[in-house]
Amino acid sequence: MKKIVKILVVFIFVLVLSGCSYQIVKKANNDNKAVQPINQVANSSDKDILDLQSKCADQAAKLFKEQGYDSIKYADFYSNHWNKKLSTCFILIQSMRTEKNGLTTSKFLANAFENKIFGQYLTTDYSSNLGAKPDCEMYKDGSQESLQICSSQAEFDNFVKPYMEE
Repeated sequence: MKKIVKILVVFIFVLVLSGCSYQIVKKANNDNKAVQPINQVANSSDKDILDLQSKCADQAAKLFKEQGYDSIKYADFYSNHWNKKLSTCFILIQSMRTEKNGLTTSKFLANAFENKIFGQYLTTDYSSNLGAKPDCEMYKDGSQESLQICSSQAEFDNFVKPYMEE
């Protein structure tokens, strides 16, 4: 008899708990009726942007590989960004390699589809210790005519920001 009572109590307890969780879920669903799935809210231009971002990511991965960079063998990595303001896919490739002259650090900013260089930064620990300036060039619009020489990694990084953030 005690066994039957225990089973009955456990059964009622489970039944009550499942009813409570049903009410909680039902209340949560009712409270969120104004929230719509993203695919219903997004307008066609948002969908176009998402498509462009996806194509940009695919192209950046392809270019990274085609250029011979290797994130497994070396300390090579990249980031990409679809810049809405410029309607351009940018890739920023960064590489650190140990060479006979020390650690070489390089960064390249390019249009991922046209492989047009917008900026490049190159330095080695060895040359830095001797007081040599880094090899640093910035092309505001990607053309030779817009060339500006930079003198530090910080200056190069500040140049890159608007291309990779807007």
